[in-house]
Formats: sequence, C-alpha cells, structure tokens
Amino acid sequence: LLKEGFTRALAESRAVSIDAASIDAAKAREDQAGGQLSVSESGFVVWTASVRVGAAHRFRLHLSHVDLPKGTRVWVYGADGVARGPVGRESVSPERELWCPSVNGDTAWIEVHVAADKLAEGSRCAFVIDSVVEIFQVDKTGAPVAPKSGDGSQNVVHDDSCVTDINCFSNSTEVNNASRAIGRMAFVSGGDSYVCTGGLLNGQASDGTPYFLTANHCLSTQSEVSSLEVLFDYKTSTCNGSAPSNPPSSNGGTLLATNPGSDFTFIRLANMPANRWFMGWT
Repeated sequence: LLKEGFTRALAESRAVSIDAASIDAAKAREDQAGGQLSVSESGFVVWTASVRVGAAHRFRLHLSHVDLPKGTRVWVYGADGVARGPVGRESVSPERELWCPSVNGDTAWIEVHVAADKLAEGSRCAFVIDSVVEIFQVDKTGAPVAPKSGDGSQNVVHDDSCVTDINCFSNSTEVNNASRAIGRMAFVSGGDSYVCTGGLLNGQASDGTPYFLTANHCLSTQSEVSSLEVLFDYKTSTCNGSAPSNPPSSNGGTLLATNPGSDFTFIRLANMPANRWFMGWT
C-alpha cells in the first residue's frame, strides 16, 4: 500500500443544480456556477466547467452532495485533451460523494450530461465541486519526484523492492495474458489517495463479469471502492521506460466481501475496458 496524494479544498466551491428550468437556459447557453449550460446533439443538457490546481502533476475532482438522475454521465479531460470516464450513479458512494477519474496536468475540464427528458419529468441533478485529491509525480521506477521548492507539496516514502518491470524479462504467453488481468488501483481513504494492486478473477459462469480480487489491507469499505480507479496495462513500452500517461481504466464498483483475517477484498467493478484476461482460481 503506497500513499500517492492528498486532498486539498478548493478556494471556492461550486454548487451546481440542473433541473427543468435548465433546459431553456441550456438552449440559450447560459452560465451557471462558474460553468456553461448547453444542449448536445443527442438531447442532453450539458454543464461544462474547468478547475485549475497550480503546478499539479495529476489530480481528481471531488463532488459532494451528489444527486444524479438515471442515465447521467460525467466526463473529465486533462491538459492532454484525453477524455476519462464516463462515470455516473454507479460511482457515487453511500455518503453521496463522487471522485472523478484522474487527469494529467494542472487543469481539469468536467462535462456533466443529463437527459433532458428526465429533467422535464421533474428529476434534478445536483452536486458541489469542493475539493481535489492531488497526485504526486513519480519517476520511471515509481519513486516520487521531489517537490518544487515552496510549492507546498508533500513527499511520500516509496519501497520498490517488490516492483519489477515486465518488459525487462522474456515473457511467456501465460505471463502476458496474466498481465492483462492486473490493475493498478488508486482510491481515496481518510482524505488521502493510495495505490495498491489487484486482479480480475474468473467466475464459475465465465461470463465476463468484472470480479476483482485485492487485499483487505488495501481497501475494505464501500466508500473506498466507490472512489476506486483501476488502471490496466499500466506498464512501460520498453524496459525501465516511462509509465503510460493514460492507460485504459475502470471507475467505481461494488464491495461484495472482505475479511481482515484472510486479508482479501472481493469487488465487482462497475465497468471494465476491453481486451482483459481473467485469472483462474481453485
């Protein structure tokens, strides 16, 4: 278990409320809560805004007091323009919190798409953007890069004694297949962001259900699982090369079982990227 970041409150939070009255406002492209309303070609009311965290390497937006109508989808974009998501009600915690996927750079653009017909029926989309979790920059070995002088960042302790680069070895088909099951987990607990690992596990039905097995000492509550971001294919392109910047990912999930005695946590991921492999079990 490795700490990789910490929560920072925004200087000014944004309380967003999208309801039936927002449909006409969106057609007129009106501003709301520091963002802009618009209507998509597919008939969704869209709220778009940006949040900047100076000198950040990577960060995640935190939404509190979340109320999302069915079918609402949230995307985020970083400085590289790559879309992360979507996420929706399946990633909202029991405490009505939503941790958006992480983005690279010091600016995140968020797009919230709400079905206009749901709003017309009386549903309301509401949330408050109140904080971020800022993620440390690491070098190619996974060790944290020293913070810039005076930027207020914290450092973390890293132990890479158990880390090996798969591309530094001659791999068999079995090893390469297994690597497609393993995910780099990032989640929020107690206001800090942590990293651990786990793997996709096959079910008796072999139907592709995204069951995911990790350790209880990594995470053990539904709130932590709701904040979960799993990065797959998180490996270098060459031996000891740079880590990938935007590998395929999964966000959120359901806690199925956990036990500290045997140190396991069993999860059903909310979604899963293509080209995965499922580990066997006995």
